[in-house]
Amino acid sequence: MADVFSSAVKKSIAHELDATALLTTVEQLSRNGEHSLMLELYKIWLRTNSGNAMAYAIWFNYGTALSNAGQLDVAKEALTESVKCNPVFAPAYINLASVYEKLGQTDQAVQHWTQAAGCIPGINPENILHKTTALKQIGRVLEGVRQEAAAEQ
Repeated sequence: MADVFSSAVKKSIAHELDATALLTTVEQLSRNGEHSLMLELYKIWLRTNSGNAMAYAIWFNYGTALSNAGQLDVAKEALTESVKCNPVFAPAYINLASVYEKLGQTDQAVQHWTQAAGCIPGINPENILHKTTALKQIGRVLEGVRQEAAAEQ
């Protein structure tokens, strides 16, 4: 796997590794248990391809991987970058809110789920799913902290 990682790093630095190829490579690293190499490759690609139109999606995937690895503070930063790159990408808000919830910051979580529900740019099945997810999470968290009236809104 070291050769796969090394090759991907070289291509990332040379701007020859597009987002799709990056995702394929990090999936391969992950399947082979090379989670630290996977996270490092995300970091390198983002540092060397920050202007790429798909950077928001890569920040999102990186943040999700960090969250899954329990690196919540760094996940929060990565998902915040995803939101900055694409303010209408609801999945980034949803995952960012989940990170805030895991950190015990429920007010911030509710704020980001609210942003997710409000940023949906059009009606299609995927956007409806994102909005529904965000609203359910808001209701669940507010009900859990005994703010039933707010949860019902």
